[in-house]
Amino acid sequence: MIDRPRFGTKIPGCEYIVRPGVYAVILHSGRLITAIETRQGLFLPGGGIESGESEFEALERELMEELGATAEIGELIGQADEYWSVPSRDLYVDKQALFYRVHLKAIVGAGQHPSSLVTVEEFAANAVHQSQSWAVELALGQLRHG
Repeated sequence: MIDRPRFGTKIPGCEYIVRPGVYAVILHSGRLITAIETRQGLFLPGGGIESGESEFEALERELMEELGATAEIGELIGQADEYWSVPSRDLYVDKQALFYRVHLKAIVGAGQHPSSLVTVEEFAANAVHQSQSWAVELALGQLRHG
C-alpha cells in the first residue's frame, strides 16, 4: 500500500470541493528539478484531472500546456491529499494528488507558465503546496534506496 499523507488544515464550516490531480517530478542531475514559477511561489508541473481523462492523459496535457513539452511518464512516486483554500475567492479544495517521476522528451512549443530548474532546497523553501515538496523528497529518497 502506498503512503497517502494529508497536508494543510481544513477550515471548519467550509465546504471543500474534491479535486483529483496529477503532477510531474522531473529530476535532473545535481538535485535540480523543473518547477513552475508564479507570484505565489513554486509548483510542480501538472494539475487537475478533467472528466473523462485518465491520469496519464491529464499529465500529458498539463505538461504540454505548462511546459510545451512531451514526456515519458515513469513510475508512481506517491499520493497525497492537501486542503487548500483561498478564502478571498471563497475557494476550498481537497486536492487528491498523484505524483509521477517524469522524463522530458522534447520541448515542442511555448508553455503557458515560466519554468526553471531549481534546487530541491529552493523548491522546498518556496513550494506553494506542502504535498509537492513532500513528493520531491520522496522521489529523491526512492532514488537513493532504489
